[in-house]
Amino acid sequence: MKKSKIAQSVPAFSEYEKTLHASFEQHYKEGRDGWSGAEASRKTTVKLLDMLSPASSVLDIGCGKGFESRVIAEKGHQVLGIDLIDSFEQPTDQSLNLSFQVGNFLDDKLKLGKFDAILDNGCFHHQHPSLYLPYLHKVLECLNNGGLFAISIFATEDELQKKGDLHVHKDGRLGKEFGEHEIAELFSKVGFKSVYKERYIRDNIPLPNYLCIFQKRLCL
Repeated sequence: MKKSKIAQSVPAFSEYEKTLHASFEQHYKEGRDGWSGAEASRKTTVKLLDMLSPASSVLDIGCGKGFESRVIAEKGHQVLGIDLIDSFEQPTDQSLNLSFQVGNFLDDKLKLGKFDAILDNGCFHHQHPSLYLPYLHKVLECLNNGGLFAISIFATEDELQKKGDLHVHKDGRLGKEFGEHEIAELFSKVGFKSVYKERYIRDNIPLPNYLCIFQKRLCL
């Protein structure tokens, strides 16, 4: 992974939470949020929009400035964006059904409710490894039956590599690469059904990614 090295150890959870918040706060403050408006982000949004029913409710995890939240709302959907950092740019069109909350997706204090779809444009792979399963369980909990989960996720450079490496950036932020088999096994374990998968190269950072759409299995 560009400008990072393989992590030799995993930081303590409590310390990593502070590191992650400080890293993203600094990126937005200095205008280094290259993911905002990137083609890789829009790619995931567009694919999700193709699969949404009219007037769906959508949660945008780690929405940042809210660019993708706004694109979804402009198509007639009800959108809630959440982010660790308050960098959300309110749209000039006040008629959009779009709202924003500052907070951690996994914080129980954040009352989210149920959604027809959830978008994660690059948050999951930065989580502490101990949170991979709790994170996915929370996504499942926040989805209506049959709901969609669209995610952009770092991929291994070797397409045949079963398990990806955990990298650490200079600022301490973690970045986990996932192999195709690893993704399938992890998401299936939680209760998701894969409905779309595409491997591509990001535009803002020329590295491989997976664009995946999962569906919450129907409860009979």
